[in-house]
Amino acid sequence: MRPTFEVRTRGRPRLAVAAGAALLAAGVAPLAHAVSFQGESGNWTLSWDTTVGYGQGWRLSRPDCRLIAIANGGCGYSPNIDDGDLNYLQKATFTEALTGVTELSLNYRDKAGVFVRGSGLYDFKVMDNNTAHVPLTHDAKGVIGSYTRLLDAFGFYRFTLGGMPSELRLGRQVVDWGESTFIPGGLNAVDYFDVTALQVPGAELRQALLPDEMAVLNLQLSKNLSSQLLYLFDWHKDIIEPDGAYFGTSDVAGPGGNRVILGFGAISDFGVDFSSLGGPLIGDFQTIPRLGDHKPLQSGQFGVNFKLYLPNFGQGTQLGLYFLNYTSRLPVVSLATGTQAGLGNAWGAASAVGAAAQALAAGLPFAAAVATGAAVGQQRAAAQGGNLSAATAQQYATIGANTSRAGGDVANQAANIATTEYSRTEGIYEEFPRDIKMLGLSFNTQIQKTGTALQGEVAFRHNVPLQLDDVELIYASLTPFESGLQCLQLGRPINAAGSCTPPPPAALTPITRNNQFGGFAVGQAIRGWELKNTWHLDVTATQVFANVLKASQAVLLVEAGGDYVPGLEDRLSGGPVGLGLRYDGPGTNLSGNPQLGGYPEFPSRVEPGSAFATKFAWGYVISGRLEYDGVIGDWNLLPHFTWTQDASGNSPGPGGAFVSGRYASTVGLTASVRQRWDLDVSYTNYGGAGQYNLLNDRSFVAASIKFSF
Repeated sequence: MRPTFEVRTRGRPRLAVAAGAALLAAGVAPLAHAVSFQGESGNWTLSWDTTVGYGQGWRLSRPDCRLIAIANGGCGYSPNIDDGDLNYLQKATFTEALTGVTELSLNYRDKAGVFVRGSGLYDFKVMDNNTAHVPLTHDAKGVIGSYTRLLDAFGFYRFTLGGMPSELRLGRQVVDWGESTFIPGGLNAVDYFDVTALQVPGAELRQALLPDEMAVLNLQLSKNLSSQLLYLFDWHKDIIEPDGAYFGTSDVAGPGGNRVILGFGAISDFGVDFSSLGGPLIGDFQTIPRLGDHKPLQSGQFGVNFKLYLPNFGQGTQLGLYFLNYTSRLPVVSLATGTQAGLGNAWGAASAVGAAAQALAAGLPFAAAVATGAAVGQQRAAAQGGNLSAATAQQYATIGANTSRAGGDVANQAANIATTEYSRTEGIYEEFPRDIKMLGLSFNTQIQKTGTALQGEVAFRHNVPLQLDDVELIYASLTPFESGLQCLQLGRPINAAGSCTPPPPAALTPITRNNQFGGFAVGQAIRGWELKNTWHLDVTATQVFANVLKASQAVLLVEAGGDYVPGLEDRLSGGPVGLGLRYDGPGTNLSGNPQLGGYPEFPSRVEPGSAFATKFAWGYVISGRLEYDGVIGDWNLLPHFTWTQDASGNSPGPGGAFVSGRYASTVGLTASVRQRWDLDVSYTNYGGAGQYNLLNDRSFVAASIKFSF
């Protein structure tokens, strides 16, 4: 009974920085309208722009064994994070994507109009059903393999109010807030985000920022003061990497994820084959199924901002004030304990294994011992509300008898099979808490002496859901099973709290006595998150240089950001039962509870406290490009680079921005001609933070070509 799992919810994460950095650093000028039309009266204008592209990506690095479960051929402790790692091995092509974006704008006298944007993708590599480990599901392919999307589709009307210009927009649209360029977690929280779109070679940000139905009113209140009011009519969760995708680091949380596998890496994705013991292949051995999402209401999201321009401060300075009431687009996970039927079946399964072994040891013939074990198992399961079938009870009894005959550990076998019966009736589900309140400030200005552009923002959030440690949640969900079976073995009735009087000895119930959430009964929900107040700070400086390395100009951007959660509990003290409260950190596949390290049924290794979320974390990004105009005819060359490093601390999840010591670097070259053709080749390397950097073995080369018309 060795539970572990990894639920990594990645919204706007740092892994997208490499793609985003290359996008920014390429610096390709915006396309002039490829198709335009103006009516004879001059009142109507229409423009239509389209970009099509093709790109490929190739993996360079070998899989890190720490990120691969032991049973899947690695040395890691979780089978719930490695599907993408194993699907695309070293030198494998992981994407061959054809993409397209088209935009149509219709304008009447610059007073009213409509704007429509759509995108599409077809990835030949994803759709060829040739992954190395597990197949991509239909849901996974719908996210990274093949789709067409209607993006923006809104109408606008411009008018004067109090003698000042105003605008009303209705429909599907994107609203961009704040001043952050790369680092997530700031003010730009209005829209939902497709993380996967930025992993496609040649991707553009407009393909990843996804619109919602909303009403937006832009008001010019005075010469230098403006305001924006918005109300959202619907809600969508962020799109994260699906199970089995190259950049996927959770086999549970994304599209296609349907279960959690227990066992600390000892159980493979394909289950356990008991044929050598006369039993079947149990594909869902010690798994917890994923239940349907607990989706929020679509109402109740609204916001307002004010922008004040100070023309005489520096070379002009803009200040912003923001408020947003919104629903989380990033999932947090909770668990449901198993059912009474699951507990009954677990008791019956353990009894079938044990009774068959005992009967065989008592001298009964093999067939008679199996029959005895099966009968005892069915009877005990039914007595506790279970529904263990005769065929299943016989299979378990056969395994028990053969385990005994082979000199195996019958008690451990019984516990493992019983865990399977119970865990099947548990459930993991995603939640999206409402009424997060964000208050923020921003600025952007330019230093007159140097020409340096400065921008920054600070965001305070009230009641942000933060994910608790997933291993502790699993332990808590197993307490009705652990305590219940011990009570039944002692012949004591189980009470409403899931235990008995007197309770089982502490040595027999280590999970119940030592997990951070305490004990639970069957049929209970265990909330896997806490609401906290958080702060996020971000500052960016951009400098343009002339005549650097014979380039017409060079652009350098430096951005730094940090997260602060003042109310985060101590990891080892306090909390619900006095044992502390740990918030989830990437790669923490084992417990951080030192009390459990001394029990033989658990790994002796314990995750260090530094691997879990900390109160403060920060990091920075350095990105730059050189611009060489007309190098070969009309072709311009733009070498670019981006360096990202998480300097200290681990941001709480979901979608935490920083993992201490993690870094990523991208270098590349873009060639463009006449704002029509763009070619790019780049190399991205991930590293640092060891097993806690779930992408440290996904270094790759990407190449793309795009044509705009």
